[in-house]
Amino acid sequence: LLLAGVNIHNENSAPIYVANAEKVIVTLAEGTQNNVSDGASYTNLDESGEPNAAIFSHDDLTINGAGALNVTASYNNGIASKDDLKITGGTITVTAVNDGIKGKDSVAVKDGTITINAGADGIQTTNADEAEKGFIAIEGGTLNISSALDGIQAATNLSISGGDLTIGTNSGKGINAGIDLYITGGTFEVASADDALHANGNL
Repeated sequence: LLLAGVNIHNENSAPIYVANAEKVIVTLAEGTQNNVSDGASYTNLDESGEPNAAIFSHDDLTINGAGALNVTASYNNGIASKDDLKITGGTITVTAVNDGIKGKDSVAVKDGTITINAGADGIQTTNADEAEKGFIAIEGGTLNISSALDGIQAATNLSISGGDLTIGTNSGKGINAGIDLYITGGTFEVASADDALHANGNL
């Protein structure tokens, strides 16, 4: 899916909704501004209450390119995948009433400039039932996260090997791992109401 200067708004559901695919790649065309926004309530939700994000995918989702993407989520989450979510480029700004960027099985950030203003967690994974899933891996990029709850929350392991991270939380932890937290690189500025770095396992 190539976004090259689009404004997509859906008042009653997810403006971009992947119902069934092996994987989806959203490419942000260089030099373009792309805006995606939703309304404050959704209709025709399925039995699990989905879709629940302005950009929602039931399957693997990758965002790349050299353009800009602005996501305004007035209903729930900003960008969400029920499988793996990967960001390898782009200038991405997410404003969400709930979680900013959410992947069930994983979230990986390799590059890009990401700004998140979230009413709950900034970046989150949820699959705590499978040890090899539910992880977050940040290898590069610039992340600016302002969140009401945790800045980054992994259901299992969380690894950071590069990137520039600025995190501010109103009532949560800065960087929170459900199991182990590994930091081997990167620069950090964390202002959190709770622990700046937290792991339920090893840190």
